[in-house]
Parts: sequence; C-alpha cells; structure tokens
Amino acid sequence: MMYFTFGRAFLGHWALPDSRIVWFGSLPSEDPLTAAQVRAVPAAEWLERLRPLYAGHVPGETLLARAAPRT
Repeated sequence: MMYFTFGRAFLGHWALPDSRIVWFGSLPSEDPLTAAQVRAVPAAEWLERLRPLYAGHVPGETLLARAAPRT
C-alpha cells in the first residue's frame, strides 16, 4: 500500500517486503528542476535541504530523521 501526505510539501511512502521504507517528496519551486539538476546535488545535501522543509510534517519529519544518504 502506498501513502500520500500533504503539507508544505507532498510526500509519498511505502514499505518494502524487507521492512525498508521507500519515500519521495516534492519541493515547492517556481521552476521545476531538471533531472540533471537533481542528480547534481549529493544525497546528503538533499537531506539537509529537506529536513527543515518537512519539520512538523507527519510522517515526513520522522522518515527524514531516519534517512541515511546513499551514494
């Protein structure tokens, strides 16, 4: 089952059979980022940007607090 939540930003998440959580989110922006722009930002930097945006968001804040960057 996939869940979608809304707040200052949109978040989708679901559990994998091995209990890991997959999630994705949106960023408010005047102009959408290109795939190349997204890939140019290291995962750790994305987490630094996203954590304040999802502060107070349920369940976004918890998911991002537990997320570790993958390279």
